Amino acid sequence: SVDREDPVVLLNMKVRNPEEQKCFIFETPQKEDIANLVASYSPLHSKWQHAGEAKIRRFNMTEEEKLKLYDEVLTARRALAENNLLQRPVETSSGFLTTTLRKPSKEKLMRLKKQRENLPYDKVFKQSFWSYSKSRLSQPISIIIGDELEDTACKMFQSLLIHASIEKSGGFEIEGDEHHVGMIQLVISKCLEKEALCNEFYLQCIKQTTDQPDPNSRLNGQNWRLMALLCSIVVPRSKEILSYLMAHLRKCSIDSNTEEGKYAQFCMQSVQRTLQNKNRKYPPSTQEIMCVIHRRKIHARFYFMDGQFRALEFDSAATVEEVVGTVKERIGLRREAQGFSLFEVFGQLERNMLASEKVADAIFKWEKYAKSTGSQRFLKLTFKKRVFLKPYLNVQDKVEFGLLFNQAIDDVVNDRFPISYDEGVYLTALRAQVLLGPPTDRPGSDYNSVIDSTLPKHMRQPMQPDDVAKKHREIGSMTGDEANLSFYDFVRQWQLYGSTIFEVLQSYTATLPKNLWLAVNEQGIHIMKRRDKEPLVTYDYRNIVNYSPGLKNLMIVTESLTRGTKFVFNTSQASQIAHLIRDYTHVIVEKQRRAASRHR
Repeated sequence: SVDREDPVVLLNMKVRNPEEQKCFIFETPQKEDIANLVASYSPLHSKWQHAGEAKIRRFNMTEEEKLKLYDEVLTARRALAENNLLQRPVETSSGFLTTTLRKPSKEKLMRLKKQRENLPYDKVFKQSFWSYSKSRLSQPISIIIGDELEDTACKMFQSLLIHASIEKSGGFEIEGDEHHVGMIQLVISKCLEKEALCNEFYLQCIKQTTDQPDPNSRLNGQNWRLMALLCSIVVPRSKEILSYLMAHLRKCSIDSNTEEGKYAQFCMQSVQRTLQNKNRKYPPSTQEIMCVIHRRKIHARFYFMDGQFRALEFDSAATVEEVVGTVKERIGLRREAQGFSLFEVFGQLERNMLASEKVADAIFKWEKYAKSTGSQRFLKLTFKKRVFLKPYLNVQDKVEFGLLFNQAIDDVVNDRFPISYDEGVYLTALRAQVLLGPPTDRPGSDYNSVIDSTLPKHMRQPMQPDDVAKKHREIGSMTGDEANLSFYDFVRQWQLYGSTIFEVLQSYTATLPKNLWLAVNEQGIHIMKRRDKEPLVTYDYRNIVNYSPGLKNLMIVTESLTRGTKFVFNTSQASQIAHLIRDYTHVIVEKQRRAASRHR
């Protein structure tokens, strides 16, 4: 366990020999990192009490204050009725028919509604209308237009009953879905798609968590778990329903000794975060569901260009911008270091994530993709620099240097930095000085592993280990730090250092090769032959009058819309290129604006 207040980690071990030490206590300021890393390796230990668990507030309230909270609930209910958001309940005759699932006819519904239009609110919507029920709904709680949506709303309530183990079928259950993960994802996705269904499902969840006989029962816990997931993903747009939700949560959060009170507090925190960062795009992933139902944040690994990773936690509403800030803080990178971002890496696929995107959405998206394609790969959330602005880095910052140095190695290995044979020999020798140590009379075969980890694929076979060994002897007096600095300085000397290289095809003009590199950096865009260091043509951002990304192509117009030069590039990364051009353009405009304000 991890102590809430003190920087202490307590490990209780299972031992066979009674003489062995069973308990270890470590004092460390990195208790959260240890807890997150253990949880990422072993899901069985993700439920231990640690610093990431939602904080529970203790309330000392008078009876008068409690009554005030209940009055808020009644006021919110009245507002729902007075704003005609609720479907008036239909009372059927007592006896056998009241227990059947037969739905009243439309004609009968209209007749009963007319008869009761002038009844007081509390006569029409009795306490049973608002309270927990084990029975199916014959109609939605709220007014929903369309028979298909009404049927969907009733199936959503039936899914609530299935999740609470009251019913076994009739909702959105999926065969073989033991923990109802697929059913939960499907129900929440419908809330994301249709505002009316979101409002309805919130009313259903509130109903099923109202007047529960036992606040600590498993049945009530199941309802609250689904409520917690819903609050973490989407909030109702209806002000009246949102007010009712918050009044309900405030009332239920009074007794923090019950599971109901703890979940109500967690839901309040989740609603505030969802309101702050807006609704999600996708439903929760399996991993997120397992975390949120236990009132915990999501665990994930964040990878760096050297292959290492940090296990961190974040909530369902966390944006890329927020998580990037957390990663910076945890690795000791200065906050003012700009240009860093998160990338989705799935096999050979890589995409920069926008600052406003939700990290949890990416986890769901790639989990779904892996399931649908049968892929054994997994998502790597990768932290690296995306926007390079001079002077590129603070050389005194060892953390930032380490990040950019490893990114430079990755660019060389993945053929995004053009090098000649002799340059490849030199760079491999520098890496050998670090990885193998000072040169000795070792055989040339010792350099094969260094060649494979340093050079792009097309250069590994031709590279002669003896040439590397010779160059290694020439630089053998360097320290490891000096070798790393020399490697980075060599890469940085390229006039297009800091460019993001995109492989593109073009057939629009005969004046350019078909296979090209499109380099984007602070100066503009550069059209290049692949693996050449010199661009064929360069345009700064002032000369780009239009750029239009499609699904698989990008059109760029330079100089003039009518008489300018038009380029059409075929690429699956069109939106990535367009976003990068936009971000660099924004930086330039901001610089010009600040410069102009200084001269006023």
